[in-house]
Amino acid sequence: MKNCADLQEIPADFGEIATLESIELHDCSVTTEDSARKIVQEQEEMGNNPLNLYIHKSYYAED
Repeated sequence: MKNCADLQEIPADFGEIATLESIELHDCSVTTEDSARKIVQEQEEMGNNPLNLYIHKSYYAED
């Protein structure tokens, strides 16, 4: 996901996508980042395959 400043969270249902291997965020809101971290944590707690999370922020990105 890129430049999603208005997105407040990633729906928890994303974690139910069987083929999902990673979530990559570019210049997204802090709350979106937090929701991605929550999805990763829930997947780990359920014993599912590791879900990689990549967060990229530009030096000019606003929070």
